[in-house]
Order: sequence, then structure tokens, then C-alpha cells
Amino acid sequence: MSRLNHSRQILVVEDQPMIAMDFEHALDQAGFSTKLQFSNTGALTWLYTHKLDLAILDIGLREGSSDRAN
Repeated sequence: MSRLNHSRQILVVEDQPMIAMDFEHALDQAGFSTKLQFSNTGALTWLYTHKLDLAILDIGLREGSSDRAN
């Protein structure tokens, strides 16, 4: 399979570092630009100054659910 050259920004919000890094590796290999955040707070702070095309959210973060801002 050929590597795609995407300029798409994907935000991954996952509080387990190994799982987050697995997502990051797979998405980077596919040619996507990936940003990891490990909490809702970190993700929301990052979103204030950055644009994204897609978010992958862990719904059950240690600090609470990611289906709404805390």
C-alpha cells in the first residue's frame, strides 16, 4: 500500500500513553499529522489555538467523560 500524503490534522485524546502512541504511530504511517492530548483540559486548551480535521476521543478518561467539556 502506498503512503498517502495528507495534510489533515487529527487530535487523539487518550489518557493511556501506550494506546495514544499506537494511534499516533498508525496515523503517522498513513501520512496524517497527529496531535496527542491526554486530558480534556489539554485538548480544549490546544483547540483554542489550533484547527483540526478529525478527533478520536477516549470516552472514559480518568478526569471524566470526553463527550462534553468539563
